Amino acid sequence: RHPSPITLNMFYPAVFFAGGHGMGTADPSDIPGLEDFLLRRTDAFDVANIPEDIILSPMTTPFELTHIYHIYLVGWFWRIFGVSIRSLLLYAALLHALSACALYGLFRLALRRETSIVGVLLVCSSPAMLYMSVILRDFAKTPLILLFLYVMLRLIMRPIRGVYLPALMTLVGIVLGIGLGFRQDMMICVPPAMAVLLFSTRVEGAHPWRMRLVGALLFWVCFLPLSQPVFRGSALEGNQASIHSFFQGLSPDVEGQLNFGGASYEALFWTDAGLYAQANVLARRLGDDIPMVNPHTSEYRRAHGDKDAPRLFNPGLYYTGVEYARYARILMRDVVLHFPADL
Repeated sequence: RHPSPITLNMFYPAVFFAGGHGMGTADPSDIPGLEDFLLRRTDAFDVANIPEDIILSPMTTPFELTHIYHIYLVGWFWRIFGVSIRSLLLYAALLHALSACALYGLFRLALRRETSIVGVLLVCSSPAMLYMSVILRDFAKTPLILLFLYVMLRLIMRPIRGVYLPALMTLVGIVLGIGLGFRQDMMICVPPAMAVLLFSTRVEGAHPWRMRLVGALLFWVCFLPLSQPVFRGSALEGNQASIHSFFQGLSPDVEGQLNFGGASYEALFWTDAGLYAQANVLARRLGDDIPMVNPHTSEYRRAHGDKDAPRLFNPGLYYTGVEYARYARILMRDVVLHFPADL
């Protein structure tokens, strides 16, 4: 119900994939009914309205590339069930069900079957879980992270036969590589995966360290190729996602929610625009007046008349360029140096 339907515009390329035309974008105003669907005037779109000879622009913008596997999965869902809001609700229900299965596996590591079922019902029917489950951009990573946690805790708590360890780490590499294309947050799982594999896993059988090293090698062989599109998209933004999150975490409203008790300084309240403004002001005060716009984004392309660019209504992405990332890093370094105790 967002004033600008960000979810639908994020999945816009999947409409063409669902119609069998490949993954890409084109001007929606040329396709009967598509504009109405994207603006939520209707709840469904008939892919038969897409011209057979349509020429698509490939997915090349940072936002598309960093969510590439999520968009593809929605494309398959729409291809099977039809392009509609109802299909997206079914998709949300599937993610919720998969999260429940992974959560059950987590509980079963320490609890009896009956207790685990009760725990899953309590968590999955909670207001927080139900609220988040229809915010697809954020919720889609949930079953993947819960599955990852299950595998890691399983390796810590119970021994594993050495011959099975490489196969399991191959699975983890695939899950995290694909998961990164749902949300870049999945990157936080990579260091613990290596730490658990190398130092916390109890390997049964001969040559345990050889099995660990083979597992690590297979993890990276699977993870790196799958994550390449995401890294490519992130590079077009100057790899600024973690810096952006850093300053969000310092904001007074986030600190208030976590009840840390207050810091000795006050940062800006959390808004994307506020974070861009901080970096922009710092650049100007250091004598640099270079533009901070990101020419790779769909917002920039649309502002310059490219009607085939991905349809995204998030003006903030216009400013997530390499220059913003550079000065945000300078600002982050100064905050770390000046306020280490508060951090």
